[in-house]
Amino acid sequence: MSVIGVAMMSVTRLETLMAGGTREANIAFQATEAGLRAGEMRVEGTVSFRDFASVSGFKDVVAVEPDFFDAATWAGNNSETVSHAYPELAVAFQPRYVIKHVGDVPDAAGEKQAIAIGGYAQGQGQGGALPMTVFRITARGTSRDGSAETILQSYFGRIY
Repeated sequence: MSVIGVAMMSVTRLETLMAGGTREANIAFQATEAGLRAGEMRVEGTVSFRDFASVSGFKDVVAVEPDFFDAATWAGNNSETVSHAYPELAVAFQPRYVIKHVGDVPDAAGEKQAIAIGGYAQGQGQGGALPMTVFRITARGTSRDGSAETILQSYFGRIY
């Protein structure tokens, strides 16, 4: 009976550790999603493409591709912090994001064949549709104790 009791305690301890690890991974994922949405809102909230000149964490088409697994990418002015994402969870580090200008997708023929993201290809300019400016947003979030980290990317298009 003693051996069975010790084995059951060992299994219970292992299951508790696995449940805790899953919870931390979920918190990191949710924090990263909040960072990704904050980056998309930053793009959505700009009046013109020139507004990005002063945004920390903005990389233009010609910029060297950052190493997202290097801690230096997420430090200082290399990325933007989302300060309001998860104050109630007290994550180890608030989520951060990097916005990279991928390029413009022209649609001179007005055929709406640019990337159709949520109706953004609907704008009309002189001689056809305006080009869509495409950004890649990369976000990083951590868990409460810093044991889990998640990195996500999304593409976001905007017509200026």
